[in-house]
Amino acid sequence: MKNILLATLILLEFTLYSQNKITITFADGSKIKGYGRFKMGDKIRYKKNKNSKKKIFSYDTKRKVRKFTVHTKETDRYFEYKIVQRFKRLSYIKLLEVEKFGKVKLYKYTGTYRVNSFATDGIGGFGGMRYSKTKYYISKNNSIRVRDLRIGNTYSRRFRRIAKRYFSDCTDLMKKIKSREYFDRYDIFSVVDYYNDNCN
Repeated sequence: MKNILLATLILLEFTLYSQNKITITFADGSKIKGYGRFKMGDKIRYKKNKNSKKKIFSYDTKRKVRKFTVHTKETDRYFEYKIVQRFKRLSYIKLLEVEKFGKVKLYKYTGTYRVNSFATDGIGGFGGMRYSKTKYYISKNNSIRVRDLRIGNTYSRRFRRIAKRYFSDCTDLMKKIKSREYFDRYDIFSVVDYYNDNCN
């Protein structure tokens, strides 16, 4: 059962959105529509139709991708390539899903991680558990750069430091964040909504 679950998780990593229609927006503003899915490393596998030859696109291919939309039966899901700023001189580019639109935008990235185990898996090797984890990111005024909010703990000292940069022009919101009473601990969605609805 464990091996079946692990194989399923691995398969999902390579087939995400494989049957969905997509729209790709490039740096020059042009767009193409077709079918596509993610590949490992935040690359996009694209086909004009289900029987055509595949092409690979990303932020650094000849036609540089900036946005990526997945069209599902329920709704559209929006993704953007962003520069994740971690430290003063350390950053990397990531394809992030847009969770909240507005003057301040909230993004998320859900990745699959492996935790190694010293217990054998019953086949003579070493086993491990895979789990998914969602991290959140924030940007302001459509900046190409985002800040890593990790799991979105609004009570942490780190978040309060970041909040000063993004919400300092809204005194009322800063007081609510500092009080730890108005918002729940991991309710970063409500923090962003409050700013976009009340602080513009």
